[in-house]
Amino acid sequence: MMSLKRLKSIGEELLAIQAEISEYRKNVEQIESMMNSDLHCARISGYLPNLKIKLLNCMNQQYLLIEEKRDELDSLLGALQTLYLEQTSAIFCGDVKIAIDFCRNLKNYTQTPDGECPTLKFHEEHAISRMLNDLSIFAQ
Repeated sequence: MMSLKRLKSIGEELLAIQAEISEYRKNVEQIESMMNSDLHCARISGYLPNLKIKLLNCMNQQYLLIEEKRDELDSLLGALQTLYLEQTSAIFCGDVKIAIDFCRNLKNYTQTPDGECPTLKFHEEHAISRMLNDLSIFAQ
C-alpha cells in the first residue's frame, strides 16, 4: 500500500516539474524576444552593453533553473523504475511505463534545453491521469 502512495506522489511531482520546466523555457523565449526587439532600441539610446548583459544573465538563470530539475527527475526516474519492478498489479504497469518514458524525455531535455519543452501527448496525459486517479482510490 505504501508503494501506491509513493507512486501517486511521484506522478504528481513529475507533472509539477514538467510545468516548472515549461515555465522556465517560456521565460527564456520571452528574454530572447526582448533581446531581438529591445536591442535595436537600446542601440539607438546607447544602453546596449548593459541591457544585453542583464538579459543574458536572466536567460542563463532560467537555464540553470532548468538544469537544477535534472537531479529531481533523476530521483523520480529511479523511484518510478523501482516501483515498476515491484508492482505486481498489471493495472498500473503500462501507465507507470509511460510515466517512466516521459520522465526520461524530460530529463534528456534538461541536458540541452533547446526548442520546446516536452509536453504530455494525449495518451501520456490520459495514462498518468488515470494512474493518479486509480492510485487515489487504491491508496485510501
